[in-house]
Amino acid sequence: MKTKTVTLLICGLALAATIVSLLTSPGVVDSSQAGSSSTDWWEHPDFDEPGWGDVIDPQDYVSASGQFSLHVEPTQRLGVGPASYRMTQNGQTLWAKKLPYTLADAVVTDDGVTAGYSYSHGTNGIVDRNSDNQMRVVVLGPAGEQRLEETTPRKSSWHHAPDTPRVAGMIVTAGADRVVFRIPDENWNRGEEQWWTYRLFYRRTGREVCPEAAA
Repeated sequence: MKTKTVTLLICGLALAATIVSLLTSPGVVDSSQAGSSSTDWWEHPDFDEPGWGDVIDPQDYVSASGQFSLHVEPTQRLGVGPASYRMTQNGQTLWAKKLPYTLADAVVTDDGVTAGYSYSHGTNGIVDRNSDNQMRVVVLGPAGEQRLEETTPRKSSWHHAPDTPRVAGMIVTAGADRVVFRIPDENWNRGEEQWWTYRLFYRRTGREVCPEAAA
């Protein structure tokens, strides 16, 4: 018990330091503050598709300076499967290619780095239980190179609730070399969340998680 208390205290201090670093660094972007054109999942179920959930429209993700812009063109309206990507700088194409996943949301930094996440079976992913249902987090470099790709299996949590894990928003700051994915607790009643933190500019597959998962 004493060891767990000390661990939680250390984790809490680390989380507080991360928050201060993020919020006081230049170029902080919180994707949860952005608007969304997604459709509420419970109003538009579509069992003819591999998954069902929010509609993922074609989207342009623009850096705070307006210099960089990433266009994402899904091949399927629920964001299942591949998508075409095109990154421009001041209107000039830097790279363009098709990737085997569709970003459900993304943030582009003023250095042209992209951080985002995708769901293999849509935002809810609760139709096909026999398939490999995953959430993917990625970081792409300015030339489109893959700096990070990490997949996590998703599972059913509550009846009529999205599969977990899911992302509630991202906080990206180039100044602190960090991207944070806010992951709500699978038990909605607890009202808690974890922060999965990754590096932006260095290839690193491991994540820093804080606070610890609830028992």
